[in-house]
Amino acid sequence: MIRERHKLPSMGDLHPLRIGRFTASMVGSLFMKPSTKGYQDAIATVAFERMTGKRPEGGFSGNFWTDRGHELEPWAVEQYEIDTFSTVHAGDFWTCGDWFGASPDGIVNPGGVFEGKAPRFATHMAYLDAGVLPREYRWQPVMQMLVTNRDWVDFQSYHPDLPPFRIRVNRDEKKETELLSALDIAVNKVNETVFNLEGVSA
Repeated sequence: MIRERHKLPSMGDLHPLRIGRFTASMVGSLFMKPSTKGYQDAIATVAFERMTGKRPEGGFSGNFWTDRGHELEPWAVEQYEIDTFSTVHAGDFWTCGDWFGASPDGIVNPGGVFEGKAPRFATHMAYLDAGVLPREYRWQPVMQMLVTNRDWVDFQSYHPDLPPFRIRVNRDEKKETELLSALDIAVNKVNETVFNLEGVSA
């Protein structure tokens, strides 16, 4: 698969190449049952984007917590760089073939990805208490490594008044194979949906 890195238009913007691709932030939905709304929405979203070249209306455009995350990102990155003696470079948007994409929060050399979250205090405290990668983000780093062809992801949860939670996720061939299988099924479902709907409109 051909992997390419694309500069983002500006901070916080979505890259136009994101349209019509399964991205790291959505692949968790592909491990839901096909009968669930989350799975069906993921298939419908990519199918719609492939048919129209546009983002669907009513899609997630952010909320208080995502805005807060953007505001805290410089401090979260600084905390990570101080603690790890690393430099976080721009994450940009990455494509892998015609169907897959990822926009990591940062690139760490050699071979790493930085992924940061800034949740509400109770969520952050739960992450600290559990000490493991949060289940809701289980597949995001796997997709990020697949698309960027890098070896590890440092997942960090940041709160300005609490210690950071940080865990490294290393590339795992078994998980990557499982993800590729789910993606293959999803791509086929999107193609089937597009074919059926274009037949209706013909």
